[in-house]
Amino acid sequence: MKKILIIVSLVGGLVLMAFVAKTDSGSATEVRIEDVVRGRVAVSVMASGKVNFRENIQLRTEVTGRIKDIYVEEGDPVKAGDKLLLISPELFDADVAQVRATVETRLIEIARQKIFLAQLKRRSERQKELFKTGHVNQDAYEQVERDVAMAELDLAARKQDLKRARANLDSSEDRLRKTLILSPIDGIVTALNVKAGETVVAGTTNIIGSSLMDVSDPSAVMAEVEVEEADILSVAIGQDAEITMAAAPDTNFKGKVYSIATTAREDQNRRNTFLVKLLVDKENATFDRLAINCRAEIFTNVVMDVVHVPVEAVLQSNDKKPTSYVFVVEDGVAKKRSIQSGIQTDTSIEIRSGVSEGAKIVTGPYRKLKNLRDSQSVMQQEANSDGARSDNDRGGRGRDDEGGVTATVGN
Repeated sequence: MKKILIIVSLVGGLVLMAFVAKTDSGSATEVRIEDVVRGRVAVSVMASGKVNFRENIQLRTEVTGRIKDIYVEEGDPVKAGDKLLLISPELFDADVAQVRATVETRLIEIARQKIFLAQLKRRSERQKELFKTGHVNQDAYEQVERDVAMAELDLAARKQDLKRARANLDSSEDRLRKTLILSPIDGIVTALNVKAGETVVAGTTNIIGSSLMDVSDPSAVMAEVEVEEADILSVAIGQDAEITMAAAPDTNFKGKVYSIATTAREDQNRRNTFLVKLLVDKENATFDRLAINCRAEIFTNVVMDVVHVPVEAVLQSNDKKPTSYVFVVEDGVAKKRSIQSGIQTDTSIEIRSGVSEGAKIVTGPYRKLKNLRDSQSVMQQEANSDGARSDNDRGGRGRDDEGGVTATVGN
């Protein structure tokens, strides 16, 4: 009888274990399971702006006149010193001739005054000898000395008039030279704003001169982007960047941070931004037309060949000393595993310790992940089933605005 009871108990236990196993298998929670991988994690800042040639010179007139000749077309290559445009020089030629004549007149006046002064000095010497012998009185002698002194002053004044005349001549010749516009650099004509026959006006204190044309150096291309003040501290010269241009949306151009403005400026939305210039890598690329809109991703912190997981897989405990953890799947069971995290982006987070490459972890859906218990049975979620990954799956964790994401250091 006792042996029968033992056999019945064993059979009952086996049946109960089978039932429990079947029940557990049927109640396994469907979750999304992914492998832990190794690779690159890059924290970046997003910004927008324009792409242009690094050196872009806008030529403006410094004299008023009518455009007589234009020697180039928009898009033409030019060398430094090449003729670009001519403003009618006739009036300026006449002005130079007039001032040059004034200079010649002043030279003649000085020559005459020198002859007159030499004559007075000889007379003064004779008067001095006559005064010593008593043949002329004191007044006559002093009168000649005063005439010599006045003549010397008159000569000095005429020399000053000559300096003024020569200065006026230099100014007139400079204005004449400015009627011929020359290229200041080797480059291409990127804008031509005037036509032959139009009148251009020189700049004054309150009015800038008429814009003639732009000459740019195509040997280097620069992206000028606006970075928000919340992100500017993480940006440094020499950091890598990727630039996408409106004219080539499917192409990413490499670049590096070239300069960072020291002072913020307010944009149209009254936000403070800093101008950051990125030197674009032109290798295997041709830029014929620029001044186009662009977006840039500046990589402020990059780590290579590190273990990382999707950011939605990492949870925070509510203990007095909060820790980060993930659920590692082993034999269909989710095991809670504490981790030490590193830098974080919108999509990935670096894992410094706690899980290894190749491990399988639970990544969502978040509504199931947040309620998951240690040692709970789980199974892979079927494709396209309810709870598939979405941007809101993680409950809004991370930033996805134009300013990008700053790095965070884990526990």
